[in-house]
Amino acid sequence: MEEHLIHLELVLKLLQQHQLYANLSKCSFGLQKVDYLGHTVSGNGVAMDKDKVQAVLQWPIPANIKQLRGFLGLTDYYRKFIKSYAVIVNPLTDLLKKDGFIWGADATVAFSKLKQAITEAPVLALPDFSKPFTLETDASGVGIGAVLSQQQHPIAYFSKKLNARMQRQSASAREVFAITEAIAKFRHYLLGHKFVIKTDQKSLRSLTTQAVHTPEQQQWLHKLIGYDFTIEYKPGTENVAADSLSRSFMMALSAPKLQLLPKLRDAINQDNKLQEILQLCLQNKAPNPHYSVCDHFLYWKGRLVLPKGHTLVNTILHEFHNTLLGGHSGFTRTLQRIAAQFYWHGMQKDIKEFVQNCLICQQAKHATTLPCGLLEPLPIPTQIWEDVAMDFITGLPSSNGYTVIMVVIDRLSKYAHLASLKSDFNSTQVAELFMQTIIKLHGFPKTIVSDRDKVFTSQFWQQLFKLSGTTLKFSTAYHPQTDGQSEALNKCIEMYLRCFTYENPKIWYKLLPWAEFWYNSSFHHSTGMTPFKAVYGRDPPQLIKYTVSNKDPPSVQEKLIERDATLNRLKAHLQKAQQHMKKYADEKRKSFQLEIGDMVLVKLQPYRQHSVSLRKNQKLGLKYFGPFPVIVKIGAVAYKLLLPSSARIHPVFHCSQLKLCKGDHVQPYMPLPITNSELGPVLQPEAILQSRVILKNQQQVQQHLIKWEGLADTHATWEDTAALVQAFPTFNLEDKVSFIGEGNVTRITAEEIREENSGTKAMKNVTNDQGVRRSTRPKITNSKLADFVEKGEIYVRSFSSSRISSLLYYCHSVIHF
Repeated sequence: MEEHLIHLELVLKLLQQHQLYANLSKCSFGLQKVDYLGHTVSGNGVAMDKDKVQAVLQWPIPANIKQLRGFLGLTDYYRKFIKSYAVIVNPLTDLLKKDGFIWGADATVAFSKLKQAITEAPVLALPDFSKPFTLETDASGVGIGAVLSQQQHPIAYFSKKLNARMQRQSASAREVFAITEAIAKFRHYLLGHKFVIKTDQKSLRSLTTQAVHTPEQQQWLHKLIGYDFTIEYKPGTENVAADSLSRSFMMALSAPKLQLLPKLRDAINQDNKLQEILQLCLQNKAPNPHYSVCDHFLYWKGRLVLPKGHTLVNTILHEFHNTLLGGHSGFTRTLQRIAAQFYWHGMQKDIKEFVQNCLICQQAKHATTLPCGLLEPLPIPTQIWEDVAMDFITGLPSSNGYTVIMVVIDRLSKYAHLASLKSDFNSTQVAELFMQTIIKLHGFPKTIVSDRDKVFTSQFWQQLFKLSGTTLKFSTAYHPQTDGQSEALNKCIEMYLRCFTYENPKIWYKLLPWAEFWYNSSFHHSTGMTPFKAVYGRDPPQLIKYTVSNKDPPSVQEKLIERDATLNRLKAHLQKAQQHMKKYADEKRKSFQLEIGDMVLVKLQPYRQHSVSLRKNQKLGLKYFGPFPVIVKIGAVAYKLLLPSSARIHPVFHCSQLKLCKGDHVQPYMPLPITNSELGPVLQPEAILQSRVILKNQQQVQQHLIKWEGLADTHATWEDTAALVQAFPTFNLEDKVSFIGEGNVTRITAEEIREENSGTKAMKNVTNDQGVRRSTRPKITNSKLADFVEKGEIYVRSFSSSRISSLLYYCHSVIHF
């Protein structure tokens, strides 16, 4: 007490000397401890104010960024009391980023751990400037740490995470960086006083005298000028405090285990078997030496024991597999992650079953097994040009106005015909071209094998060949391998054209006849002859002139006998080639059988959607859709599924596109996408909701907010006008805008169309009820249209002439059919 009075007198005299005044109501004298600015100062040191600690413990979970900032502001004031403060609050500070406030499991763990650290904060010693300071530093591959102390009593803690560039530095450079950062942090304690630096990097004992090699090292050493210190080597096994601070960034996942302890205690009390083992261990009569007890919890080889079948097991499985921490890992990784901390009887079986039944894993991961379904070759035709396969080669550069090649191949002789088309071809044009190139030469085929292109699935195409007695055979959905012959021919033709037109691809149209002749005169391993010889009984004449033989030509009978022999050899070679192909194909496949009622996942091609907004997500989209039940087995390798009524996809799939869904998943987690063709899921624009003009690359760009068919308004996306016109040429922008309001609707009667066709009615600007004028309608040349429209009236939305033209062209196509 006497010493305290002497100190008090010195302070008051010093205040009086400098004419400084103290408010008596705010002064306290002769106390054992003082509460000052949120701290409690006593003879033992400085501690946190208990009221502030209680305020932190009672703080509710923040509901927004403002509340989170308030909580972090309070705890940051006491960060010098909390070891690894920066690491603990890292998940919380990430929520302060723009549009980043999404409270999840990591934030809850950090929130709870920070509260716990506040309650366990130590009492920091007050600095005694008459005694030397000790600064212990350490650096790891991810962070640095330091402890300032006197006589082994901590005064303050410091830790900092290293950036990516610093993490790539050498161990010695990181240790020097840790020293300089720690000295800068505790500058107000160390400047002007002697202190000792302890580090586990032995080479730094001569830091101030060793050669400096880089400008960065010179900059670090420059910060040490003016300080009085010595460096001592302390092995890492002894430098525990600083070492743990530097490595604490790698130990931020220990809190979930602590949160389970209260629930686990109740679960063990309810499990008679575990309770019995626990009591035996407490009596030093453990049934197995691997059992141990700590804090009344049972451990097996140092891992916490869980009761089998308890809800805690499902919680652990979910946390270590389905969350961001688990990452939907496979069986081995999930097992190793869980087995590092927990144990229960039969855990391997439970983990394997949980991982296999995870629907997200089944839909999102690539299949690593062999393709399902053994090879089922198509039956060998009996006659030439009775069974054909056809396909299109698209995406070619424009050559003489053509961008598409129609490929037709005879499945017996392998003879092929190639014809060119323009990109906007339809079923009528394809039928006319098929007549000119195939039917006039070989007659109507009995069967046509093709994929499910919209041309081949159109009503016109199907009705045309139904009348001629031709059977159309389509591939199963999303399985072009069914039409394997035309697909293989496509590759050959593309290779030929690529070899001769790579310098000028736009001349492929001129080389197409040569490509057809080259293919038909090339030897086929499967048939043992050229397609030309299979059809005509001889190879084509050589381009090189040769000497005519003096022998007489063979008789007609000999020609016919040779012809029959050629066909027999052709079939034999094909039979042998199919067996050879099936043998080697089945080596890389596996047998796959499904039963009626099995739930399966369907693998589809990604969205063939021209929307820029949706196209970016293809890479991260799920691989499988469903699950859906099997209702019919078709053949050996195809199955029919029960799809939703909203799906416009062919319900028959090859088994290689299916995967048995494991687990009880009745409702489809990932529904089928809307599709308008059999080529793949396609989204079509339905209406324009809004329009705007934005700056893109310092240029004004017009955009429309597009509502897509089959999707809600919330899935509408902004698309550039130019991109829409290019991707959807039939989508009339002027027409679709009218959908927003009441819309401009006019009625065209059959009488008006007859007058337009005959030219007797003068077309004038017509004004509707809203006062909107429409221009002259395009003249209709097909007189049959009036007869078709006579059965009813046509309603046209808006007065867009291009829209009317599209409608009339559609009606014309239907009438022509």
